[in-house]
Amino acid sequence: ESAVEQVRTLSYELHSNVAERAGLPFALQRLSGDYRDRFSGNLRVQVDTSVRLPAATANVLYRIAQMALENALRHSQADQVSLALR
Repeated sequence: ESAVEQVRTLSYELHSNVAERAGLPFALQRLSGDYRDRFSGNLRVQVDTSVRLPAATANVLYRIAQMALENALRHSQADQVSLALR
């Protein structure tokens, strides 16, 4: 992936409000699918689809998960990453 593609992807992800529109469980499942394609290790995701949160809270938690996955992918050299919403 080129630097230009990375900037476009990051810009889209930062401006996306999928967690507000579709709910945090769906947004995290979609996000993990995107990262699973880029992560060479084991990405384990557990999402309770019954979780309902205010839109602003869902958006903040989505951003936290997004940055955590990005940091794991770029900097940690981890062979396993877990993400859970309960």
